[in-house]
Amino acid sequence: MFIKPDMSYATQIIEMAYENYIIACKTVHQLEKRSSSDISKSILKAIKDGHGLLYVDGGRLLGYLLCTSHWGNSENHNYCFPVWGYGSIEEDSEKIISMLFQKLAEEHFNGEKILYEFKFYPHDEKTIKLFSLMQFGIQCVEEIKCTDEVIFEGEIKSIRELAPQEIQNRWTEVWDLVFMLTEHLRKSPIFYPGEEFTEEVYKNYLLDEDTRFFVYEIKGEIIGIIDANKNGNIFITDHNDYYNVGDIYVKESYRGQLIAQKLLQYVNDVLRNEGISHLWVEHGTANPNARRFWSKYFTTYSYTLIRDIYTFK
Repeated sequence: MFIKPDMSYATQIIEMAYENYIIACKTVHQLEKRSSSDISKSILKAIKDGHGLLYVDGGRLLGYLLCTSHWGNSENHNYCFPVWGYGSIEEDSEKIISMLFQKLAEEHFNGEKILYEFKFYPHDEKTIKLFSLMQFGIQCVEEIKCTDEVIFEGEIKSIRELAPQEIQNRWTEVWDLVFMLTEHLRKSPIFYPGEEFTEEVYKNYLLDEDTRFFVYEIKGEIIGIIDANKNGNIFITDHNDYYNVGDIYVKESYRGQLIAQKLLQYVNDVLRNEGISHLWVEHGTANPNARRFWSKYFTTYSYTLIRDIYTFK
């Protein structure tokens, strides 16, 4: 039977989620094996929040869906399920997960738009295929690398980190490159409107104390940029020795000179020397440049699939 998240099933949920995580660690060698306590903190909070559904038979857990965050307004609702936010027994796994989603979506739908976001480990091909059949599409991937892995071998010059005051002083130059990046994302085949990409938002982000900003200069002109941030988004990356690499952009007239690779290697070296063991990145899959570049140096550990359910009466 279906029931709302219940603490009496917490141990079984954690065991199911942790078992799937251990399989992921075996298939993605860059992942560090964490203890079950790392994953249990998030799961216990999600159970307490009550956003999700369990499928049980007596005292046995057969499958579950747990939402880590839910927000919305009068016009739409958003539900996000992390890599530990789903699970089932091996037998009839696809049937159980499918029934759980059908039942949960039925409870959520009230005539308003709903956005579902699910994250899956790469090894879970059956579940990814299942959600594809349920009209979900891949939006982005999260990828990881160890900082002892080399990107570019050779001499690196002309790259340095800008302090916040210099970012302020050279903001017109900085924003020009950031704006070029946002314009690129609006074109075919990406077509991402990026309404959130305002100048104010980017400026606040780049001046944030947790953000690092690096530039490639030629004769005093900034021709390439890359940023990095120490914030993690799930238990895998939310650690002091992990860093997120964000946007990277090189002016079109300077491409083909391995400048992006040099920028990434420079940031990698700076952070490694500061004790950072891993870098991770999240990028959209509609961008062919991003797919080719990041996937060459990073290994995928999570796929994000989304589906919009539109309003109808």
